[in-house]
Amino acid sequence: MNILIRRTIILITILFCLISDASTMDNKTIFIKSIKIEGTNELKVSEIKKVMDIKFPTWIPFIGLPRYEETILKKDLKSIEKLYQSYGYFGVSVNYDIKLNKNKISIIISIKEGIYTTIRKIMLITDKQDEELRSNLLNEIEIKQGQRFQYKFYEESKKKIKNYLLNNGYGQVAVEGTVFVDRESYQSDILFKVNEGLFQYFGSVEIIGNKFIKKKHIYDEIVFDSGDVFSQEKINESQENLFNLGLFQSVKITAISSSSATIVPVKVDVSEGNKRVVKLGVGYGTEARFRTQVEWNRYYLWGAPRTLTLSLFYSSIEREVSAKYFKPYFINRKNNLTITGSVSRENVKSYVNDKLSLETQIKRMINNKLAIFVAFNVETNKPIRTNIILFEDIVAATPGSLYFISNIQTGLNYIHIDDPFYPKHGIINSFYIESASFLLGSEIDYLKGVIENHLYRTLIKDLIIVSRVKFGLIKPYHHTDYMPIFKKFFSGGSNSVRGYGFQEIGPKDEADNPIGGESIVESNIELYFPIINKFKGTVFLDAGDVYLTDFKLDIYELQYGAGTGIRYITPFGPLGLDIAFPVEHLKKIEFDMYKIHFSIGLGF
Repeated sequence: MNILIRRTIILITILFCLISDASTMDNKTIFIKSIKIEGTNELKVSEIKKVMDIKFPTWIPFIGLPRYEETILKKDLKSIEKLYQSYGYFGVSVNYDIKLNKNKISIIISIKEGIYTTIRKIMLITDKQDEELRSNLLNEIEIKQGQRFQYKFYEESKKKIKNYLLNNGYGQVAVEGTVFVDRESYQSDILFKVNEGLFQYFGSVEIIGNKFIKKKHIYDEIVFDSGDVFSQEKINESQENLFNLGLFQSVKITAISSSSATIVPVKVDVSEGNKRVVKLGVGYGTEARFRTQVEWNRYYLWGAPRTLTLSLFYSSIEREVSAKYFKPYFINRKNNLTITGSVSRENVKSYVNDKLSLETQIKRMINNKLAIFVAFNVETNKPIRTNIILFEDIVAATPGSLYFISNIQTGLNYIHIDDPFYPKHGIINSFYIESASFLLGSEIDYLKGVIENHLYRTLIKDLIIVSRVKFGLIKPYHHTDYMPIFKKFFSGGSNSVRGYGFQEIGPKDEADNPIGGESIVESNIELYFPIINKFKGTVFLDAGDVYLTDFKLDIYELQYGAGTGIRYITPFGPLGLDIAFPVEHLKKIEFDMYKIHFSIGLGF
């Protein structure tokens, strides 16, 4: 291990120590050595820990033992009891025992769960004598007779009863619930009492706050008319539609409802944003180095909900000037249209390529998580230079020549995460197929497919595991024998396998220049753990490879990288510093071939 890597590890170690809790040196304070929870059969220990405020000791190096506070522990015992009662264990008892050794304490929490309570009877009382309405409300109830009582389903049932009525004409509905528990028979009776109020209709709609945006375009986003049956769901949908136009800083729709009136007037209060907005972004990464982007946005173009965006992007490996036209509703409300034209230069180790492209994309939102799209793209590529030796046929890109490509893309994106900048739970899936063909006028024929999955899970409080898997394949056909190098797959670097440098994985020529491949596989798994405040630590294992033609997947032949790092969480995503090492055949870590990566945002 050379001097620089030793110094880097020492620096990270010192940093961990400096930001850890140095107060563990205070001998007057009692610290928690261990916490053991016993007697849990029905609930997982991880679920119990979520309702506790006391800090558990951690296995993470350099993190001091947490302080012991009896008041917090006793409060946690009450929280555990409430948690069990929410699952129907009304006879649960929770106690604790402690063992003190000098200034360190071991805590044992003992739980006697008892027998769970089942639902004996469900009663529904309504003000209106309407059997059809009563039947519909009973169908909204989540809990059933004979089932184990669970508080979350009881509350969900009240919520569903209220929402059904709010969305079907009853804007002043009130729903109450009572649970009667027979502790001797371990049974419960549940009563739902509903006061529907008057049946109501939408009245007039008043729009205030708009200046340059025409009222017609605001009315177009409202999904109800005067005289329609009142529905809170339609108010929420209308508010979301207006906000998604990107024209307003705020949107508030208020139903002026009264318990004595059958007509409900509606007020739409909007606050407009600027028509013209300039955005500037700067950053730094290991591969792209200094990067900057300037955007000029013109909203409400030509007096309608359209947006024109002019953008300039610069980094050491890519430069691009682009113009994008966006129309939020195309043919119908669920479709949008994007037309993008760009001029760009890609400058990497193996080649430099200039590209001029024009893409037209139609996207359809199936729901707020799933979108499908189809796009038509035409582009011309002009390789300026290639550095590949003795592989001219495989490179398939002659410097100075023009390559016209015309392709069609179709695919889908599914995004369901809790935080776009630092996800703790959720999933992202993407898949697309791209076909270039002589039938479309393309000089190069190929079929390409890429599938990628990201998974985010919180194991216990503040301990997050993140994984990613990617497969890609591109195959030439018809009169195309080899894919041009600027269309091939490359791997390695801060966003793929961090034990290697940018594009270092895969086939190379005699001068060690990457030549890319027609298939790729990448996988990452990463664990985030708390250090202190907004500082997080991470350990990771990456794997991947690029193949000249078809997949030859062998887990022992993949290129692996492992390492550790530190993150500082900001509102714009985490700032990260990683040190990673190649791992030869999952057996030997090459400490002397380390890579250091700096990043803004998640690594993948």
